[in-house]
Amino acid sequence: WFATAGLSYAAIGLGGVDPMMVAAKIETFMSWEPMYLQNKLDPTLGEIGLVIAVNECLEPLRLPFVVVTTKPVVNFFTKRL
Repeated sequence: WFATAGLSYAAIGLGGVDPMMVAAKIETFMSWEPMYLQNKLDPTLGEIGLVIAVNECLEPLRLPFVVVTTKPVVNFFTKRL
């Protein structure tokens, strides 16, 4: 979980994604009054929230990878001991 969260944080930071602009898009999509979220949202916490949301969206991709690699990793480490 932490690895993909770190990669998501790096991708958002390097990609120049602005959490305030994402909040504005959500406001428009949800038909909320303008600046409702943006006035209440700290940019740093908004970035962390965006990272968590993106990370949770990656869960369906992460689960099959973990399921497929768990047995080979366990076998590798049990043979070495």
